[in-house]
Parts: sequence; structure tokens; C-alpha cells
Amino acid sequence: MFRCLPLTAALAAALFVAGCGVKGPLELPEGAKVSGNEGKGKFEPSPKAVLPGYYERSSNEKKAQKQLGKPVTPDEPFVLDPLLN
Repeated sequence: MFRCLPLTAALAAALFVAGCGVKGPLELPEGAKVSGNEGKGKFEPSPKAVLPGYYERSSNEKKAQKQLGKPVTPDEPFVLDPLLN
């Protein structure tokens, strides 16, 4: 057991040091060109913006969706019910 401890400690130290990166400056590199107005101002979302795969459901589909979690038959006794009560 004590043989694995130094190996584990060395591995943990190596991962800790690898996670400590050098942080660079927050300025853009010299070759990058950005207009002075970009990224400033109030955010205005598109009126037609929707999530991918999302669509409006009809009233029939909404009604069917509400019924999915409801059992068709009333509660019937289950074999493990005495254990839960």
C-alpha cells in the first residue's frame, strides 16, 4: 500500500502542475482587426429565433403530450407494495 502512495502523489502533483497554465494578455494579437463598434451595445435577439429542433405543437399534440404521464388504469396492487408501506 505504501509503495503506491508516492506514485499516486507524484501523479497528482504532475496533474496539478499541468493544470496551472500561464495566462496571456487579454489584448488581441497584432494581426487581428476588429471594428470599434463590434461587441458593444444592447443585445437585440431575432424575433424568429428558435431552438434547433423546436417547433410549435398543435392543440391536439399538446393534449396528447399531457396524457403521456397519466396511467390509463387505476392503481393496481404491486408485488413489492408491502415492502414500501
